Amino acid sequence: MTLSDTIDEALSWRLRLTADALGTAAALDALVTGLTLIAAAAIAGALWHPLPAPALAFLAAQIALGLVAKWLAIRVRFDAALFAALTSAVQGSGLRTEHLDRALRGVGILRSNQKGRDWDTRCRGALAVLRALGVVAVIQGLLFVSAAIGMAAA
Repeated sequence: MTLSDTIDEALSWRLRLTADALGTAAALDALVTGLTLIAAAAIAGALWHPLPAPALAFLAAQIALGLVAKWLAIRVRFDAALFAALTSAVQGSGLRTEHLDRALRGVGILRSNQKGRDWDTRCRGALAVLRALGVVAVIQGLLFVSAAIGMAAA
């Protein structure tokens, strides 16, 4: 598919499926937010009840990953809204990829010298960000368990 192609029925479904998949990021976002807040509370509590250094290191790493996860979640939510809007816009408007690229350049999201991508590449890229959020959530969960084990062993 070239960049000037309009969206056909099959591609419209791929855009919708991508938007729906990206919409699941809210659950991951809630999970990483909770883990980050628990880690922050545990570090704050360490002011009164000292924790072992490894547990503090795991908690600090968990907070750092929580910030990364927040950025990824914001990006995924933006992409979800964009793909949902694209799906709605193609229901007869004849939206073309260059229309989206022009809009993205207009608001500064796409650099003027950057080439646009085809729709399938855009879908795969957005889903890759969702997968990255999932990986960060898993790593953050493992850090949480490691910190808990470190605190229990003390």
